[in-house]
Formats: sequence, structure tokens, C-alpha cells
Amino acid sequence: MTSDETIDLYLDSIAAAYNRFEEQGIDLSAFNTLETSNEIAYVMEHLGYEKFSIFGTSYGTEVAQYLLMNHSDQLVSVVMNGIMDINLGGYHMHTSLISTLDSMFYICENDPKYADSYPNLKANFLALIKRLNEKPRYHYGKKLG
Repeated sequence: MTSDETIDLYLDSIAAAYNRFEEQGIDLSAFNTLETSNEIAYVMEHLGYEKFSIFGTSYGTEVAQYLLMNHSDQLVSVVMNGIMDINLGGYHMHTSLISTLDSMFYICENDPKYADSYPNLKANFLALIKRLNEKPRYHYGKKLG
């Protein structure tokens, strides 16, 4: 198939799936990042976890950011790899790790909503990185001590 034929087939498939879901009464607008993060928090709570950690890669970093905003009281730690900055939206949401961390540090330092929950986040983060660089806990998958 040509590129145009492939794209047309892809678009037809998406339209058919959309129509099928609509006919079944499925509200596709309910499938979004905010609802996904709420469902994760709900499931963890109902599984008996008062607190949990999350690791997100790519889209998972978007989910993690919503968890941080709306369920920080349930989180112990968050690791994000391949950051998607939810403030940029769509095409522009892929950013560098450094710019995302700088943005998060700034928000946590200057927004009263987060400042109390994450005091000295940047200093604590940099101190942890320094400590791990000086004395790594793992080397090639083996715990050092």
C-alpha cells in the first residue's frame, strides 16, 4: 500500500472504532489522563495501600503529574522518565528532563498549594543526587550496601 492508502485505512479504522463505541454508549471523553490518575488512586486505596510510589515513562509521566496534583497525600515517591509536560499540551509536551525539573522545582517553591508538601524540593533532590553519585547503592544491578 502507498502512504496515502495506509493513512486512509488508518483513519477509516479509527472512525469505525469511534462509531462502534458511540453506538455502545461508551463515553470516550471519560478516557483521559485525569480520570486515569483518579482510577489509579482509587484502586490503590481499595487494595489497602495508604501510600504508594509510581514510576512513569512517556505518557506515564503525564499520569504521574496528575497524581502529584490531585493525590499527593497518597504518594511516597514519583519517578518520571521521558517527561511529558502537561502545561505545554499536545505536540509541545515532550521536554527535556532538566527544563521539566526546573519547572517543577519553581512551582513547588512558589505555589503555596505545593510549598508546604514539598519544602526545599530542589535542594533535597540535588543533595540526593550528590549522595548517590558519591556512594551509589547499586552497581550493575547489584546492591552495594
